Amino acid sequence: MRPEKLWWTGVAGPALFTLIWLVEGVLRPGYDPMRNWISELALSERGWIQIVNFLPLDCFSRCTASPCAALSPAERVRSGHPDGSWPPGWPLSWRGCL
Repeated sequence: MRPEKLWWTGVAGPALFTLIWLVEGVLRPGYDPMRNWISELALSERGWIQIVNFLPLDCFSRCTASPCAALSPAERVRSGHPDGSWPPGWPLSWRGCL
């Protein structure tokens, strides 16, 4: 698969994760996102939903990172971002985050 297609998993993973925990937080009595951690959704009978929610986030993050790690710094610059960060067109560099 082309790296350009895998980079979209970096957008889809966090979006799906956020959607699921927001819905689960609304359905969970007593849960307040301003007071409770997202991981606290895993501490009840329906905790399996939040536990399973972490799996796609992990898989999508790995799919995003794998083709990018294979690129050399010169290839990253040629891909369109002036400081060689990826994916091209992102305003901030990922170097400090990974």
